[in-house]
Amino acid sequence: MDVRVQVTPEGLRRTPGALSSKGFVPITIPESKKLEAQDLPGKPSAPVFAESRIHPRFALQVDIGVYCRRTGLLKGHTADISESGISAILTLEVEIGDLVQLEFVLPTGPVAIRALVRHRTAFRYGFQFVEPDPRGAIKETCWRLAMEQNRHHKSK
Repeated sequence: MDVRVQVTPEGLRRTPGALSSKGFVPITIPESKKLEAQDLPGKPSAPVFAESRIHPRFALQVDIGVYCRRTGLLKGHTADISESGISAILTLEVEIGDLVQLEFVLPTGPVAIRALVRHRTAFRYGFQFVEPDPRGAIKETCWRLAMEQNRHHKSK
């Protein structure tokens, strides 16, 4: 059974209705563990829906090479990165579902990793890594970017 999960300051609760194909996590809940919608006291707030991302994204602008068997080498630049994927702006097309080799340089060193083309909006592509980060450079970079972001927010 698919449900829409609403995140409120008081916790998670199920919202009736069809599951959107974008931005919501499909969750299968056994009948015995089904969450019931609650009337929670307090000031009503705008609902925030759980996003389907496991890892947070961080802005990152570096050059990237995308090697695709069908189209060859494509060059572009990244927009953001997470531990599970990266987005990039490319001027030539790759197809959703293509398996590609990505090569880019992070502050922690060069990375060559295979990824699946997951989505496209205009010239911006989303890639999901399909193998572990061999040297841990992606995870370390995300950790550093998270620390930098936290320092920035605390200084305001």
